[in-house]
Amino acid sequence: MKNKMRILLIKASYYYYHNRGVSPPLGLMYLASFLREKEKDVKIKIIDTRVECQKEGKIKEKIIEFKPDIVGISAITVEAKKMHSIAKEVKEVSRNIPVIVGGPHPTSYPEEVMTDENIDYAVIREGEKTFLEIVRCLSSGKKPSRIKGIYMRENGKLIFTGEPDFIENLDELPFPAWDLVHPENYFKEFRFTPVGHKIPYIGVITSRACPYRCIYCHNMFGKIPRLRSPLNVADEIEEITKRIGVNEVEVFDDIFNINEERVVNIFEEIMRRNLKLRFSFPNGLRSDRLSRKTLEVMRKGGTYYISFAIETGSPRLQKFIKKNLDLDKARKAIEDAVSLGIFSNGFFMLGFPTETEEEMKMTVDFALNSPLHTAMFFIVIPHKGTELFNMCEKNDEREAQAFDYFRRWKFLDPLIKRVYRNAYIKFYADPKRIWRIWKDYPFRRTELFSRLFYTISKFV
Repeated sequence: MKNKMRILLIKASYYYYHNRGVSPPLGLMYLASFLREKEKDVKIKIIDTRVECQKEGKIKEKIIEFKPDIVGISAITVEAKKMHSIAKEVKEVSRNIPVIVGGPHPTSYPEEVMTDENIDYAVIREGEKTFLEIVRCLSSGKKPSRIKGIYMRENGKLIFTGEPDFIENLDELPFPAWDLVHPENYFKEFRFTPVGHKIPYIGVITSRACPYRCIYCHNMFGKIPRLRSPLNVADEIEEITKRIGVNEVEVFDDIFNINEERVVNIFEEIMRRNLKLRFSFPNGLRSDRLSRKTLEVMRKGGTYYISFAIETGSPRLQKFIKKNLDLDKARKAIEDAVSLGIFSNGFFMLGFPTETEEEMKMTVDFALNSPLHTAMFFIVIPHKGTELFNMCEKNDEREAQAFDYFRRWKFLDPLIKRVYRNAYIKFYADPKRIWRIWKDYPFRRTELFSRLFYTISKFV
């Protein structure tokens, strides 16, 4: 790299992000640490618009102040509008600043994203290698048309350079650049762990990719799991928690427990180092791959919260959506977790194509008859790039561009709406469950009901 490059990385936000779960932007933090390791002569700044620069004009002010040579923007689909707004602000400062977007939304909707003339490149899937090569290319005055993994314009036409290669050995990645964010900003916000309200913590990702082929899920990291070694995971957790001074860890893997032996080894290593930490798993574990022995080790190692991703209580729909969850094993895992004192949440989905009223009730009954402390019921939303999207688009089952899981759907079928609302009422009106929540709540009970009300209000 000939000249020192100034790179501004921005996390887009949802326009109505107030009181939504927020976590540190680990994707951008990995991108920054990878760039710094490979190219020493760069200056990188991260702005997370979910927790800073929220006043109108503030982003443009920061762009003018930092004078970036390149701007990268990361977004999930509910943040797409903000992503485009930021790109526009960059170009208003200077048309010569390349704008590169990445993350789940550009990966799923690259062609739509590239209709925005303010965006120069869309990076799909895993971004570290691709972004590094783009930076190197642009710094030497070349066009990155031979770099895999990007959508770009060439001679007025949109071109795709081909699928990128994944990083096989995740242990080779440097730890996320925590020095480029302000951790305390996230301590003030609601977290993805619903019971962990405004508590100092760090977030970690210990693996990438999920081998299951659920029809509603993204394919951001491919389908071959890549797992960090237990020693590498423990090294990161020990280093970062001590540096920042926190004693709690949120794990965001798509499927942390794909290998139960690895799960046990991670926690045994944490305990061997005498790290007195608390762990939560808000992203949902595969419940039919959780033995009581594994749960016992996790509990001993500090796990206090688990979300179980059940989705549907219908055996037929489990096959239809290709999750193929063993519901009997899932019930047993929930019972084991609760009996061990782990605060347990369930994720459930209503409104799959071909789903009957009876099958929706089977899902609700699974939740009602379980000892789960809390449950979240979601309306099925088809995202582009998934099998579900193609199915719904062809069958005109649902608006394909509906993105936000938390809004009250104007187009919602009256039957689904009725089952959805009744599910929440019946679940949380159970006196035994209320007592279980009160008894097992892992933090100060004085904030319990305000937190629970907030959680439920997001969905009802």
